[in-house]
Amino acid sequence: MEKFIVKKIERNLCSKDFEDVGFSKIYTEAELLKSDFIKLKIFDLSVIQANILKQAALSKGCDCAIHAGCLNNSVEKTDAILFGTKKQLKEIALNLEKQQFKMPLLAKKILEIIEEPASRKPLIMGILNLTEDSFSDGGKYLDFEKAIEHAKEMIEQGTDIIDIGAESTRPGADEIPPKTQIERICPVLKKLTALYPDIDFSVDTRSNEVAKEVLKISKNVIINDVSGLCFDEKMTDIVIENKARVVICHSSSVPKDMQEKTDYKNLVEDIYKFFAEKIDELTSKGLPKENIIIDLGFGFGKTVEQNFELIKSAEEFLSLGCALLVGISRKSFIQKTVPEGDFDNLTASLNGLLMLKGASIFRVHDVKKTKDVIDIFINLKSVE
Repeated sequence: MEKFIVKKIERNLCSKDFEDVGFSKIYTEAELLKSDFIKLKIFDLSVIQANILKQAALSKGCDCAIHAGCLNNSVEKTDAILFGTKKQLKEIALNLEKQQFKMPLLAKKILEIIEEPASRKPLIMGILNLTEDSFSDGGKYLDFEKAIEHAKEMIEQGTDIIDIGAESTRPGADEIPPKTQIERICPVLKKLTALYPDIDFSVDTRSNEVAKEVLKISKNVIINDVSGLCFDEKMTDIVIENKARVVICHSSSVPKDMQEKTDYKNLVEDIYKFFAEKIDELTSKGLPKENIIIDLGFGFGKTVEQNFELIKSAEEFLSLGCALLVGISRKSFIQKTVPEGDFDNLTASLNGLLMLKGASIFRVHDVKKTKDVIDIFINLKSVE
């Protein structure tokens, strides 16, 4: 394989992890005793690559679980679970650098993954919907002056980024023509960038035409694409040409039918692979990795249970090396779980938990409540 996908596993391993790989059940119990080591899952290795990795691990006093069929060539591909101390994994990487079959590429990926992720300052992204039918505040800020006033209010409350969108992406929503989006967004963006040169702005759009126009206003605009650059085939080119910052969101499909497509082989791993491939594509075309932000896509083709699974597993995505944005504000999975609850308070509480799991950008409707909780959690982290 040309590109290796490696994921750091943050939780304790269970027997199902080894069963999914196809590792021999005879040895599973012994391997579980080692699960307090650093654990890496490596996807889609050829049999020869897996055997080289296995031997490299054994030579350094640790181990690597691979499919039992690798012993007799009864499988063509296997995932692997590699675990050991940081020192051992570095030694394995040095060993792989001397091997054939593209193993030096895997060595590089392992070394990248085992480094501690950079600490990122938590940022609040305030939502400014210039829409008629958004699920929470559709129609409230279509008027130019009301939109500007709402942005000013969020900035006074401490937002770091204003996210401007003119197309609802709630489940079942229809597409809004790019021309309409441009007519709504550009006057507001021009006014706000002039008033607040020190505030960051992002534009929530799937359209390359909209992205082109807003990047003419400011090269610093973040393109927030809820389709993960999958809806408009020209969007990737616009991002690359402008070296733009971009939010890649995972979604199972378009808003019209995404809630009908919630079948995943493995939710966390499927989404992880999606991001790994997108990041490799963008960086191979020259976009700096620090320009890429990932968004797990809460509510975009996920059931209530799947959304909570993503919250529990959020730290698994840190090994991708990109800032993690979470957009759970007032989402239906919160409302379905606590129908009579204060949805902004619940959003803020979950955002505090997600900050402890490594998320660093929080897209919200109520800036103040989330900022208050984040400030508390920042102080909590400072005394660890």
